[in-house]
Amino acid sequence: NNTSLVGAALLRAINILSLLVGTFAFVMLMIGGFIFIVSGGNETQIDRGKSIMAQSVLGLVVALLAYFIVTAVLAFFY
Repeated sequence: NNTSLVGAALLRAINILSLLVGTFAFVMLMIGGFIFIVSGGNETQIDRGKSIMAQSVLGLVVALLAYFIVTAVLAFFY
């Protein structure tokens, strides 16, 4: 059935994209933590590290919400 093939392909693509987004968020969280740790008391670097970590977590939350919404819509239509 063509509709089930389309749904399966979309779900596979979403799973791959979710894996990439999760990996990217984890890497950025590590980079932010590294910048924070090696800041040496420099307030600018501390703030930069905190900002990168906060934005990484926020991006991951947005990506997870998008994943749940898209999978719910796919489950509804396919």
